[in-house]
Amino acid sequence: MIDHEESPKKSILNIVINVVLPTLIFTKLSKPDRLGPIYSLALGLAIPIVYGVYTYLKEKKKNFVSLLGIASLGLTGGLALLNLSGIWLAFKEMMIPFLIGLFFIFGRHSKYNMIDLILLNPKLMKLDLLDTKIKEGQLEEKFLKIKNQSMWIFIASFFVSAILNFVLAIVIVKAPAGTVEFTEQIGKMTGLSFIFISIPSMLMLGIAFWFFAHHLKKMTGESFEFFLKDELK
Repeated sequence: MIDHEESPKKSILNIVINVVLPTLIFTKLSKPDRLGPIYSLALGLAIPIVYGVYTYLKEKKKNFVSLLGIASLGLTGGLALLNLSGIWLAFKEMMIPFLIGLFFIFGRHSKYNMIDLILLNPKLMKLDLLDTKIKEGQLEEKFLKIKNQSMWIFIASFFVSAILNFVLAIVIVKAPAGTVEFTEQIGKMTGLSFIFISIPSMLMLGIAFWFFAHHLKKMTGESFEFFLKDELK
């Protein structure tokens, strides 16, 4: 689900395809003398969808979050074709991160526990060493508490994102669907969402990681780096 080996080059490519290109297409090609509002909207939505499907088929990795992202783009196009905008688009923008947050709430006792997926990963940490420290100090209950608290901070980031998505859509997208203004406003919202939504979400994710590492050190007397794989130090 989480690609722990994603390179910086791939991360930049994802941003370009999912944010930069759609934003440029929506804002620069929606004029009637260019592609027009409908075709530019279709092209801007098609690029990240095709890329997401291609990546999935190539890497053979199930990624619930990516699939929801593709569904979100498809819904945006569907709302535009049905001439539905305004509050409907705002609710759509809100529902995707809201559903992701719910997914992780219900999956917190399964293999989709985000702390296990991201931090307590055998590719990242010496889990045997960590397990030994916890058992020696009889810290199982404290460790579980730290995990749960860190996970709830992480999950909260999706609900914050849902609220910000809703507000951003309401404030920016006011034109009727199918118009040049609507497509340009979609482009503006797509670009701004990276700044006003992705960055706060990443900050909250960073807080969750800091919280886990800080309390792990207080509990075991060892820093987070102590438990990292040697090749990552």
